[in-house]
Amino acid sequence: MLLLEGSLRLKAGKFEASRPMFVAFVKACNEEAGCLEFSFSQDICDGDVLNIRERFVDEAAFQAHQQAEHTIAFKKQLYALGVEARDVRYYENITPTPR
Repeated sequence: MLLLEGSLRLKAGKFEASRPMFVAFVKACNEEAGCLEFSFSQDICDGDVLNIRERFVDEAAFQAHQQAEHTIAFKKQLYALGVEARDVRYYENITPTPR
């Protein structure tokens, strides 16, 4: 399993008006074969920061996600919206352990 997590800082005040774009993208990603989870969450202390969490069954599923038309279109829209900072960490060969 692959896990990506991190955050994006958008230009001040840009998230609310663009929320439908994020919702549509999350829904499309979660329908992809090999996607276990794809989500954004708004930071409760800073509304301009979005936390990211992505889980894929393997590298092939992640690469298919990167090449999907909706991903390419979303990235263009996202950077046009204004990303001021990006911090994403990538973990591979993760085995979930129930607690």
